Amino acid sequence: MKSKFLLFLSVLLMFSCSGKNKTDKKKSSKSKPTIRSRGKGTKKDESKKGNPLLKKLIAELPAKLDPLMIPPFWKGHSGKMDLEIFYISSGHNRLTNTKCQGGGGLAAFSAVARKELKGKSNIFAFATGDTLGSRRGKGRKELVVTEKEKEAAVKILKVLSGAGIKNVFLGEGDLALGDNWLKTRAKKENIKIIGLDEKFVEFKTSKGTAVFYSVIEKRFDQKRYSENIKKWRNEKKALIALVLSGSISFAKNLSESKDSPDLIYLSGPRNMLLRKQFSKTYVFQSGGDFKYAGKTSIIIKQVPGKYLNIDSLGEYSQKLQGAITNYEKLYGVLEKLSSYPDSKKFRNFLRRTRLIQDEYNRIKKDFRQLENDLGKNINTLTNIYILLRDIEPDPKANAVLGKDGKAAACERKPEGK
Repeated sequence: MKSKFLLFLSVLLMFSCSGKNKTDKKKSSKSKPTIRSRGKGTKKDESKKGNPLLKKLIAELPAKLDPLMIPPFWKGHSGKMDLEIFYISSGHNRLTNTKCQGGGGLAAFSAVARKELKGKSNIFAFATGDTLGSRRGKGRKELVVTEKEKEAAVKILKVLSGAGIKNVFLGEGDLALGDNWLKTRAKKENIKIIGLDEKFVEFKTSKGTAVFYSVIEKRFDQKRYSENIKKWRNEKKALIALVLSGSISFAKNLSESKDSPDLIYLSGPRNMLLRKQFSKTYVFQSGGDFKYAGKTSIIIKQVPGKYLNIDSLGEYSQKLQGAITNYEKLYGVLEKLSSYPDSKKFRNFLRRTRLIQDEYNRIKKDFRQLENDLGKNINTLTNIYILLRDIEPDPKANAVLGKDGKAAACERKPEGK
């Protein structure tokens, strides 16, 4: 009896365990994945699939933009310049500058001038207008000429002559000193004031004659100016340059006229470095107050001929490299965004990428035009500015300047004032 009871219990236990296993199997088959596992699995599948439409749009874009090489403008040339132009702009009657004002000064310019002019026969050196007189111009109260201003002008003439600068052009700021006074003082230093009796000066190069023409906005004679430009064009001058005292807008108007020159060296009441191009004319100004000197180097291949400032080639090269770098970064972002089924950011980045591509194509077109011009025996030039701040002053110039050659100490305003 006891054995039968034990057998009954064992059978009962077996049935109860089998029912539990079936219930567990049903529950496990109906269990859902966690949120984390579901999201992870979906993202993985989508990244593999991506968006065919977005990838098609990327496929229409180049993966990289080609760099452009600057053409060798010196090819077939010995490397020696046919003409060098060394100049100072708008001295404004200043002899020295404190370090706070940018340093430099007349004695520093003299040291550079002696070095640049030594042993050279192909260099034309001059000071633009507004070098002898104090800064005067529109919007400024008319200054009365003082004895101190005249003494400084005489010292400037002495130092320029000693350094080899024999041509000083007349400027609006110099007019207050008086024509007769300027003639007398300049003659003593064997310097010509171009713009008084003589309105221009010619300089002979191995490739032809260059003309430097004094133009003062306050005394401008349109008829005479046009006649001179036409005459020199007919005579096939190698270069026609204006040394102009006046406003930038006046220089721009002359540059864009039918009687435009090749180059303009500008002076006036402003004190700034200037390197601009208006139409086919280049405009330069080497700052003011004897802080910088300017130098233009020219290779003449054709007379008469057009001029190309090769400094612009370097500028194009920098712009192109910037466009190429930005394009590659955005292209990489687009590739990542195309891995998602839909991305609002993709459209924005695609628009930016296409804008950069358009900019690149525009710069490339201008660049190719310059390259084409260089292949036509075009005359080339480059213009640099020499910082005078750290130049050791010329002892001979300092001897002329005396105590006026020593720059005053910097005067800095206390903080909060």
